[in-house]
Amino acid sequence: MLKALGYLSTYERPPEVDEEIQIRADDIFQRMIRQEEAVAKAKEEGRPVPVFAPLIPKAPAPARPAVQDEVKTIGAVSVTQGPSAQTVREWQIRLDKLPEEDRAAELEALKADWKAKAEVATKVQGLWKEQAEAREARKAEGKETIVDKVKGVFGR
Repeated sequence: MLKALGYLSTYERPPEVDEEIQIRADDIFQRMIRQEEAVAKAKEEGRPVPVFAPLIPKAPAPARPAVQDEVKTIGAVSVTQGPSAQTVREWQIRLDKLPEEDRAAELEALKADWKAKAEVATKVQGLWKEQAEAREARKAEGKETIVDKVKGVFGR
């Protein structure tokens, strides 16, 4: 549930955001406990099981949950990012195996996990680019190090 809400999905997020997510998760958990108690009590008393609003509201969507692409600006370039078609197919297979009531939460967890991985990959690529630029600057100044030469051989 925490994963679906985005808890600990990024490293540079302020702690206040993680705390708000934790509070929301606690509220949802307490609501779920109250609902389970109400269902148990109704069964015990022989009454019909009460129907509750979903813990995670369903968005009006087709029968299968859709994954939308995101547009992200990196430097001056807009890049459309989204999971690959293969990833979406794998998610769909995984979602089809779950009960209907669990699919929305699982989809949110999968998207949150994917976004966190994509963010880390973007930061790593930026770091590699900065290192390559610094290496080229040292090479231009004639101060190339042994590590620079080795990395140049291996294409980094």
